[in-house]
Amino acid sequence: MRALLIVSTAFLPALVAQAEPPAIHKIEADGTYHPAGRPATGPQLLAIAGKPIRLIWSGNSPTAPSPTRVERITAARRIPVATGEATAQAEGWTWEWTPPVTRAAVLYEIRIDAKSEAPVRIEVRDPEWLKERMEKLPKMTWEAAGLDPKEVAALQNLGLHQITSNARTAGNAAQLRMISSDPGNPRRQVTWDADHPDLVVWRPGPAAPDIEIRAPRWWISPQALTNDQGLIRFLDLFSEPPVNP
Repeated sequence: MRALLIVSTAFLPALVAQAEPPAIHKIEADGTYHPAGRPATGPQLLAIAGKPIRLIWSGNSPTAPSPTRVERITAARRIPVATGEATAQAEGWTWEWTPPVTRAAVLYEIRIDAKSEAPVRIEVRDPEWLKERMEKLPKMTWEAAGLDPKEVAALQNLGLHQITSNARTAGNAAQLRMISSDPGNPRRQVTWDADHPDLVVWRPGPAAPDIEIRAPRWWISPQALTNDQGLIRFLDLFSEPPVNP
């Protein structure tokens, strides 16, 4: 009997190992992966006041329109701005709206009943702000390193006509440096990071008040720079105060 007990206990570790549940990792249909515990966040968009925007919520060929609401978000309250119905089309629910003209950055939230779990937040910018900063781009001196020809062409289309190529860069990093014609203005240097598509880091430069930034490289792709959202992102890097000074 004792021999039998000894042989039986030898199988216990194997039985425990077989009973251990597998670690589950779900890959979404679009190839994205969301780690456990990561909070769900809706889209965060950038737009220009007075210019129409069209939102499309993908769905399984919806057959009926869906009530839609727009609210302005402030630090203290929500202000109703517009209501309507998103139309049902083969590609999903579609809503078109023109943000009111504003002289400052304004945050709106758009919520559609059919997709109530995924509100869309849109930060709207003043068109005069955009015009003023676009006019400054050609007046700056630009130095680039490690950019490919398509990226350089996309930047030139924005107004960066004179971009000097600089071969001196640590580790062959892709960089873009802005030097103002006014010696009193800070210089900004952005290192374009191809490995972290959502990471933006600001830090002081080697000399005050210069600024060094690490930003996603896809931000300067031709696809990104040919739409309003990509343009605003780029202008923020080279004109706005640091987000985490």
